[in-house]
Order: sequence, then structure tokens, then C-alpha cells
Amino acid sequence: EEQWRANRDAEGKSYPSLDAILKLRGQKAVKALAVGLATRMLAEERLLEQQREKTSLNFALLGNPGTGKTTVARLLAGLLCELGLREGCADDIDETTGEALARDGVDEASTRLEEASVLLVDDAAAIEPKKSAEGRAVLSLLADHAERSRESLSILLTGTKEEIESKLYAHAPALRSRFKEVEFEDFSEADLRDIFVDSVSTRMWTLEPAVAEVAARRAARGRGTKGFGNAREVRKVYEAAYSRALERGGGRSTTLTILDVIGPPPTPEHVPSLGVALRELEEKVGLREVKEATAALVRLAEANHKRELRGAHPLRVPLNRLFLGNPGTGKTTVAKIYGRVLKGTGHLSDGGVVLAVASDLLGSAVGESEEKTTRLLEAARGKVLVIDEAYCLHGSSYGEAAINTLVSLVHNEPGEDVAVLL
Repeated sequence: EEQWRANRDAEGKSYPSLDAILKLRGQKAVKALAVGLATRMLAEERLLEQQREKTSLNFALLGNPGTGKTTVARLLAGLLCELGLREGCADDIDETTGEALARDGVDEASTRLEEASVLLVDDAAAIEPKKSAEGRAVLSLLADHAERSRESLSILLTGTKEEIESKLYAHAPALRSRFKEVEFEDFSEADLRDIFVDSVSTRMWTLEPAVAEVAARRAARGRGTKGFGNAREVRKVYEAAYSRALERGGGRSTTLTILDVIGPPPTPEHVPSLGVALRELEEKVGLREVKEATAALVRLAEANHKRELRGAHPLRVPLNRLFLGNPGTGKTTVAKIYGRVLKGTGHLSDGGVVLAVASDLLGSAVGESEEKTTRLLEAARGKVLVIDEAYCLHGSSYGEAAINTLVSLVHNEPGEDVAVLL
């Protein structure tokens, strides 16, 4: 970046889109790409026209939600125009979505591709070529223009890496070689802290000591996992803290406290729904080990609440469990109570229960078990996923694929927002 600024000053050039990209938090890969494009343009100005090589400038911007892919795509599109790498588009960048392209059909997509210098397709995986003939035709057209029109047209796709690979590249393998992939890393905890502080200061609120650090740790739960919301997670933490602050002070105080961020202690006295769930469990006959384990989990949640109030890191709380017992011993009933307890302690966002049997995870073709298991986990987000007769997953390649998918997607880490019971 420093070298580019020196070159820019020496050449007397100014590119607003590049300046905006360089001001973004993190995203080293994006900044390197943008600086590389600008540096190349300056170097090519010294060459004769016939000495310049016109190369493909199609990009797939891949990353979790909340990493700024759409914002960067717009800035990158603007930079291509400002640099003169694409002509006639300074005020007319064509922006659409994968869903809109598939819905409007191949004729409309063809018109856009013929007329545009830069086409931005947000959430490109929503083209969904597996689900419709129109989607397949539109994807084929995109792949064709990405190659045939590569000297005059830039196509920018945004989406998560998993969805672009599974929904687009898997259907049209040639597409991958026609796009330069730019991966957006999740924001670091320090970045999330800065975003939180910016949100607070922009609204003219203030923070008590250590509040920003605690908020950043809360927002960073799940960092590095599929679907992590990045800046959106910060927004959720801030909005919850803001609401609690208003309830606490009635608008008379504009200072956020740690208690505003983490909420009330996870005790029956402060969280009535937790008390109801614990009493219901206690009223069940027997289940001594279950009751002891549940009580220990609640005590750990209380201890973590006290640690966070001091600004300390909370201890890890594993949520996944093996429920062992004969039929009719109340495993499903207890699972439902367990979900409500986990919601009451703040470990799950919903606390409901999704019931499944081993056969719900098994496919009949290569890759189908992985897809079914992944879909089931997505449906159980925020809830307890109960997989009954889990032993039936043993002994077949399809069952092994389902187990491997569970292991790869469920890590017992904070922020996963799912608990799996086998």
C-alpha cells in the first residue's frame, strides 16, 4: 500500500474507489488485488497499444456474510471503470442478483451481458442451476460470456465459498477457471471490537471499561465457521445491549455496561423460563445423572457470567451429548427440556428440538448423505438436534459419510448455536 501511494503521488493520479478499498478494515487480499490493478494500469501506460495484453478481469468474491463482499464488489467495479480497464461504465455499473437473473430468464440475462461493461451478480449461488432450466441456461450463458467477452466485460460474483462451489462450480466446472477468486477472511476479534466501538460512538453513546472487549468476544463466537455473520454479529450484540440499557435506565443513561452486553445472570431468579425448565426436569422420576449434569451446566453458565462481568474470558461449555437408555426412558422428553435450559443459559438462540432418526441422514448415492446431514444441521440452527438410533449410522459407507459430515461441521465451539444429541 505504501509503495502504491508513492507511485500515485508521483504520477499525480487519484482513484476514489481504490482509496475507499484501502480504508477498509482487514481484507488484505482485496487490497492487494486493487493495488495490483492500479499498479498494472500505471505500468501499461508506458507501453505501446500493441504491447499490452488484454486479460480476463472476472472475479468471484467469496466469504461469510457480513464481510463486506457486496460493498467491495461495487468499489471494485468502480475501480475497473476509473482505471479505464473497462470502458463506458463510470456511471452505469449493472448490478443484479442471482435470484433475479434466474427469474428474469436467459433472454434478459443475454441482453445485460451484451450491453454491460461490468456486471455485478450479488448472491450468485441463487441462480440455482440444479433447480430450474432457466437457472441452468443463465449459468451456461455467464460461463460463455466470461470467456468470450473477457477483453471487454467483467463479471463479479459474490457469495459464500461453499455455495459458489457446490451450486455453481459443481454444475459448470469450467466456470472456476474463468474467475479469479478473492477470499474474504472473517474479521479478527480486534476488528470486531473496532466495529463495535464505531457503532457506539457514531450514536454518541459511551462505554464503561472492558465493555468493548467483552462485546467483541461475544461477537467473535463462531468466527471461522460457516455462516459466521461478522459485522452483523456485532450489530446483534450492540442492539441487544442498547435495548437492555434502555430498560435499565429508561433513557436517562447513554453509557453501556458489561451487564447490558451479557444480559442478566443465567439463574432461575433472573430467567423465569430457565426456572420452569429446571423444575420440570426435577419433577421427573429418577434421571439422577441427567439432573446432576444439567445442574453442573447451569452452575458453569453462572460462573461464566461472573467471569465476563470481571472482563475475563468465559470457560468453554460443551453442548453436545450422548443420551443412552432403553426405549421409553424419556430421552426425547428430556431433550426438549435440555433445549429450553440451553436457551435459558444463553447457549442456544431458539431452544427448540429437531427430531431425526439415522435414516434421515443417509443417502442412496455418493454425496447425498453429506447433503442431507448438512441440511439437517442447518434446520437445527439455534436448537437441539436429536438423532435417534444413531448406531444405525455404523457399518455403511453412507453412514460413515454422514458421521464425517457431523464431525466436520459440529465442533462444540462457542457460537455454533446448535447442540447435537445422539
